[in-house]
Amino acid sequence: MAGERFLVVAPSWVGDAILSEPLIALLREPYAEPNVDVLAPPWCAPVYRRMRGIRRIIESPFGHGKLALAARRLLGRELKAEHYTRAFVLPNSWKSALVPWFAGIPRRTGYVGEARYALLNDPRKLDKKAMPMLVTRYAALAGLPGTLIPVPPAPVLVPDAANRSRGRRIRTVEALAAESFRRFGLGAPSRRLPGLDRRLAQRPDRRDRGGAGGGRERREVS
Repeated sequence: MAGERFLVVAPSWVGDAILSEPLIALLREPYAEPNVDVLAPPWCAPVYRRMRGIRRIIESPFGHGKLALAARRLLGRELKAEHYTRAFVLPNSWKSALVPWFAGIPRRTGYVGEARYALLNDPRKLDKKAMPMLVTRYAALAGLPGTLIPVPPAPVLVPDAANRSRGRRIRTVEALAAESFRRFGLGAPSRRLPGLDRRLAQRPDRRDRGGAGGGRERREVS
């Protein structure tokens, strides 16, 4: 296993990207140095920056749902210089397997999906009953064909200093808001705000009373 270099083609959704972390963990486990590169859409890149074991994140230049055949060919040829030994293609689309194929990566693993037998030389058949959870499906790609990862490790993201500071500020604001609501006897904000809105909507607005021309029409804000 010495000299292994992995390329992971990431899914297009942030939630799915988070569920791919156990696969990343299984790939990095035997190695002291990060050896996993990820090809990901720009909106998923921040998720992969919070995962251990990733050496490089390559932001995909392709628009979502676009074939962009020439651009995929160009990127694949550029990635040949990385000498990847194996690729893991997590999306099921045909086009998502093109870059590893153009890059000439010797072993290309993924579920058959859109009849990708020509693009994947380590195709896996998906048993949805045996693997109902996406996190298990991704993790199983690290094993041999037909084998399961019974209990994949839970996804772990590592926050940076800025995220920790932002999280502390958010928790402080939430705590102050909750204290204010308790002080006025309104209960938890998440439960009582709708009722509060109704009470405010039913409350007459003194600014609308009297004046020249009589009362103004009161408009309900939604």
